[in-house]
Amino acid sequence: MNQSCNLLSVFAYQKDHKADTLLAVAGAAQQFAEDNDNPNAQFLLAAGNAGIQAATNAVVKRASHEMLYWVYGAVIALCLLTFRSWRAVVCAVLPLMLTSILCEA
Repeated sequence: MNQSCNLLSVFAYQKDHKADTLLAVAGAAQQFAEDNDNPNAQFLLAAGNAGIQAATNAVVKRASHEMLYWVYGAVIALCLLTFRSWRAVVCAVLPLMLTSILCEA
């Protein structure tokens, strides 16, 4: 609690900081905040190391596919510009897509 009594921290201790644990805790906290927010009380998340790590994991998960699409687009554009052949694009992009899918599996 702070001096003006308008902030109260709630701590949730975890046994580990694995992605699954952080996702479960962050999901439960987010659901609690959505259910109990009102004009008199507002719940804010991600105040500690685990919260920051959970938020980082969520952002990276959302951005990973977008980055792959940009990489594929750049490779396709550069192959078309360099080789001027759709066959060269297929030869370059197909293995790239295959390795991306296998790495995520």
